[in-house]
Amino acid sequence: MSSRHLTASAILFLFLSFPGVMLAESSRLGDYPSPQAMYDEIFALEAKSAGLVKVARYGTSVQGRPLLALHVGRSDGKRRPEALVAGNIHGNEYLGNRLAMSVARRLVEGDGGDPWITSLLDKIDFWIIPCINPDGYAKTWELQGNGESPVMRKNAHGVDLNRNFPKYGPVWLPIGWGGSNKSGNQYYHGPSVYSEPETQAIRDFTKQHNFFAAIDFHSWGGQFIPPKCPDHECVIAYKEMARAYRSKQPHVLYRRIQFRWLDQYTGEMEDMLYYEYGALAVCIELSTSKNNKPVYKTTHRQFWQSNPQNISYWIENDRDAALSAIEKALEITQKRPKKAVGCRP
Repeated sequence: MSSRHLTASAILFLFLSFPGVMLAESSRLGDYPSPQAMYDEIFALEAKSAGLVKVARYGTSVQGRPLLALHVGRSDGKRRPEALVAGNIHGNEYLGNRLAMSVARRLVEGDGGDPWITSLLDKIDFWIIPCINPDGYAKTWELQGNGESPVMRKNAHGVDLNRNFPKYGPVWLPIGWGGSNKSGNQYYHGPSVYSEPETQAIRDFTKQHNFFAAIDFHSWGGQFIPPKCPDHECVIAYKEMARAYRSKQPHVLYRRIQFRWLDQYTGEMEDMLYYEYGALAVCIELSTSKNNKPVYKTTHRQFWQSNPQNISYWIENDRDAALSAIEKALEITQKRPKKAVGCRP
């Protein structure tokens, strides 16, 4: 990969140079980290990994923040199938960031001690993107989770990044969350496809790799959501992935939300990864509204509607589940992406 590696001191300099960043002395966001702490732990994991982790910068946000990816894999020169784990494409969905980082940490800490984790690293190269939308993350922190959801959710241009990707066919059933051309709407898709530097960076990053599977963490629906499938083979593949995911969930089992004839194209990242590059990509809606309601009713902060206080509970519920789904995807795809046939942009 052509992305250059960064040092912790460099990232600190870059981050502190940004205007409008508030590093609160005391946070009302519980155990969720500040933007600087979120960056720091990425480099801390690289430092403790004994060469298993390499941090790369794959792009730059609207406000100039680095877009970072962690490569977690063997450095033996052997080429392995690649999988992507991402989170926080919506700035206020901090739980997705926590899950993406927990997957990276699980791989590092389990290698050599946990036979299953060791076997995964023997056969798969993992790329982890903990925060696709660092500007939205920083805005949420600046407001201490007390802003309007659309403001915290979107990037610094006010675009919902997960509606800024191409649509691969007609949208015949209007749905509220399917993207909007109104700039004030929380699902505003932007002036054009790939208009945002963050989505351009994901597109270009994906072109440089050969992902057979991708997990994208969101919150708070408690659901396993594939892209719109063009054929029965696709439906079966995601059904098997969902079963593998559920097999590793100790607390809350997620429903697979998939209706082949009713699903719509919404300009989400999963559609792009599947239709353009053949990756079995899935959106995981973490947590549930039921679990988040008590603290939200107490604080009235929009942040707590999307993020539970008990982070470790959901890490335990979803971290290994995501790895299990990726392992199943490796089996389904026979270690290589399979591009969808039929619907094209």
